[in-house]
Amino acid sequence: MNNIEFTKLQDRFLSHEARSLYLFFIRPRAERGLYSAPLGEMIMALQNNSPVCPFNASPQICLQLIQELMHCGLMAPASDTERAHGKEYRLPLVEAEMTALPALPFAMHSAWRPSAAFAQTALLAGLDSADFSDQELRAFVSYWQGRPEKRNQHAWERAFAQRLSKNREARVRPQQTPASQAVGTAARVSGVAEGYVPRAIPLPPHKD
Repeated sequence: MNNIEFTKLQDRFLSHEARSLYLFFIRPRAERGLYSAPLGEMIMALQNNSPVCPFNASPQICLQLIQELMHCGLMAPASDTERAHGKEYRLPLVEAEMTALPALPFAMHSAWRPSAAFAQTALLAGLDSADFSDQELRAFVSYWQGRPEKRNQHAWERAFAQRLSKNREARVRPQQTPASQAVGTAARVSGVAEGYVPRAIPLPPHKD
């Protein structure tokens, strides 16, 4: 999140529910290249059973919260071209951050997160999607945090995408089963391998 977003979220005319919707639903989805807000998912994200401040979300309330966010400039309607590509809205302040990505290098820190541009970076790294788990993000941050290396935001995102790509490859790589290992060992011991064709030994010429 950039400083302009942080300032906008402190607007006194913005409800706590609208802030929560942006921080915990709209913004994280944008980081994965998703610019849609399914009502059912919004309701699940906002619903809570807190004994102090319970909140029961509804489709009407969710739409009103979206209007709040648009009114303060955190969200904006998508253009016709963007809608044709599945984009329901824009995040103007996130777009401003993406334009400013080639900034000064910085060391990794605990609050680091990929920007909305990460979806494109993940695609270029060969990933099917820009999805990642909190555990994967924490592992990456903890590995680099405290090290002297500095990179700009785009370079850190590229390194993170490469790490995710390696992790995905390691998970899908076929593992050799114990049975196949036993067969391979037996074949090596006996000197007989799959596809082995014994060589014919030439016989000496017959003498009368």
